[in-house]
Amino acid sequence: MKDIKEKNKVIARQFFALSSPIRLQILQLLTEREHCACEFPELLQISQPNASRNLFVLKKAGLITSYRDGQRIIYSLESREIQHLANRLNELIESNTGLTFTLKDAYTKLIKRNRREDETDKQ
Repeated sequence: MKDIKEKNKVIARQFFALSSPIRLQILQLLTEREHCACEFPELLQISQPNASRNLFVLKKAGLITSYRDGQRIIYSLESREIQHLANRLNELIESNTGLTFTLKDAYTKLIKRNRREDETDKQ
C-alpha cells in the first residue's frame, strides 16, 4: 500500500508541474535545446524569481535536470520520454485551440539581441 501512495505522490507532483502555462512553455523551450536559467526571464517575460520557482517545480517533479557550467545553470529535459510528452502536449493544444505552442520567435529575438550586444561590446 505504501508503494502505491508514493507512486501517486510522484504522479500528482508531475501533474502539478504540468498545470502551469509557464512551466509548459519552459518544457517547450527545452524540447528545442538546453537553456541557461538566465535566459528564461526574457524568453517568457517573467521575473528571475518566478523563473527559478517554476524551474524548481519542474526539477522536483523529475521532468527536467540541470548542471552547472561555471556560474551558469543549464537546464534540459530529464529524458527522451519527457520530450515526447512535451511534443504530444503541443499537438493536443494545437488540435484543441488551433494555436501553435512555440516560443521560436521569442528565442530568435533573444539570439538577435545577444548578437547586437556582442557587436556593441566589440566596438
